Amino acid sequence: MIIKKATLKDKENLVKTVEELIEEDKNLDHFSPHYKDPKYYEEQYIKNEKYDVITLEEKQTITGYIIGKKKTNNIYTIEMHYVIPRKRGQGIAKKLKKALEEHARNQGFKLITSYASIDNHASIKLNEHTNYKQETIGNYVYFKKEL
Repeated sequence: MIIKKATLKDKENLVKTVEELIEEDKNLDHFSPHYKDPKYYEEQYIKNEKYDVITLEEKQTITGYIIGKKKTNNIYTIEMHYVIPRKRGQGIAKKLKKALEEHARNQGFKLITSYASIDNHASIKLNEHTNYKQETIGNYVYFKKEL
């Protein structure tokens, strides 16, 4: 198992994982159309210096990723995370979240934030298990943790 910051060399493996997200989302339609375009991930996240893509790779397959964004000088935010369905429940999301926290801390950030829709029970549970404070406002739950 390898956890690392993605580079353009990882693009093909990351696209395969994004394609699984797209397939899973076909009937759910949680994501805007641009999130269903693998090229968007390359242009928006991998090539953009404001973002960090941390991946977990097993046997040359990316089984999950988490994307962080440099929001301000002190605040880092989690843009999104995903674990392929057959690998869920194995602690991958938790490992990715911890790796991103460490990455943000090493860059000097003091606070990490994220949010989820109120019906995203898996994300809410993950944030509870990783000691994030939470606040519900309307249809969203907002999370924060000091680094």
